[in-house]
Amino acid sequence: MPHINRLTMAATLLIPLMGHHFTAASVRAGEPKLSPVQVRHVIDSHFSQRTDYRPADLITRDDTKKVLAMLSAAGWIVPQSRKLTEATLAPESILVRTLSTKNGKRFMRRVAKEHLIYDRLDRVARVSGGPALLRDLVKLPDGYRYAKMHRPRAVPGLLELLPKTGSGKRRTIKDYDKPTGRIYTEKDLAKQLALLQKQKKG
Repeated sequence: MPHINRLTMAATLLIPLMGHHFTAASVRAGEPKLSPVQVRHVIDSHFSQRTDYRPADLITRDDTKKVLAMLSAAGWIVPQSRKLTEATLAPESILVRTLSTKNGKRFMRRVAKEHLIYDRLDRVARVSGGPALLRDLVKLPDGYRYAKMHRPRAVPGLLELLPKTGSGKRRTIKDYDKPTGRIYTEKDLAKQLALLQKQKKG
């Protein structure tokens, strides 16, 4: 039911947009300007059409491309579109492929509310032994416990589960607890688009 309501609401706000005719000159000039509410509903319109999708799920480069194309059709050619697209993970990336499986989705939805969870998982996926660790972790019924930042002492974290270095030391990852600057979720994409809107007005 929430999925249907979201789709209906997005469609209702998009109908007035699609009824306008935009000239090439006006689109290039950034006119007409879409309001933050209109941009938000373009985003909702896209994601409401994705099957088996929840708002905190990991999104892909394809999602960003489609949202940007919809915004362009509605009258706003988003500046830095290429940068936004490249900041989103490609569909073939390790993390996307791992979290797209049945087990991966179950794992993802147990950890999605964890602060910077996708940033940390992305960093792990890019180091030696990381892809294999993630593939094994999502198969465990309680695999989500190891991905949390705050765990019982007896529960090891992702860094502790990675293969040790050649010298037998525990693996470390630079800036592990910091944002990567990439776009991982619908919320991240909406935030970046909102920032671009503010810059435009300024």
